[in-house]
Amino acid sequence: NGRSLVSAENLLKTHTARINVEPHAFYGLGWRISYERPCHVISHGGMMQGVKTQFAFAPELKTGIIVLSNLTDNDMPLAVTRYFLDEVMGLPFKDYSALLYQDFLSKPKPVLPLVNNKLSVSFDCYVGEYLSPVLGQLLIMREKDLLVFTMGPQQATGELHPTQPDMFNVVF
Repeated sequence: NGRSLVSAENLLKTHTARINVEPHAFYGLGWRISYERPCHVISHGGMMQGVKTQFAFAPELKTGIIVLSNLTDNDMPLAVTRYFLDEVMGLPFKDYSALLYQDFLSKPKPVLPLVNNKLSVSFDCYVGEYLSPVLGQLLIMREKDLLVFTMGPQQATGELHPTQPDMFNVVF
C-alpha cells in the first residue's frame, strides 16, 4: 500500500556513522558507511552456510545493488558490488576479482576432519573433465591417494579432501 515500515527519521539514525572501523569507513546501526568513493556508500553483507550476499546503495545517486550467491567461500558478491559502484560513479576499472582472489589465497584454509572415511565409490569414479557454465572447465585427477583439480580460465588448482561419502572439502 506504499506505507513505510520504518520512518525516515529512524532510518536515517541507522545510516548514521557511529564507530570508526577504517580510515574512511564507519559502522552505523547494522550498516557500513563508507566515504572512500566520490559518493558515500551504505552497505551490508551477510553469510551463512551455502549463501553469501552483499547489499549497497549510494543515496546521492539514488541507486544500489543487491548480489546473492549460493557459494559461501567466495568474494564474488563484494567484487560485483565494487565493479557496479565504480561504474555508476565513473571511476576507472579496477580488477577486484584478482585482488580479492589474492587476498583469499593469502588466508589459511581450515581442513575439515574426515567424518566417515568410506567413500561410496572409488576416487577413480570422480576423475574426469567437467564443464560448468559458471566455473568453466574443471579437471579432476588422482595423485596417489588424493584428488586434485584445475579449474576455470585462470587454471586455479586445489585438492579435494573427503569429509563424508560423496562430499569433499575444497582446499586451494
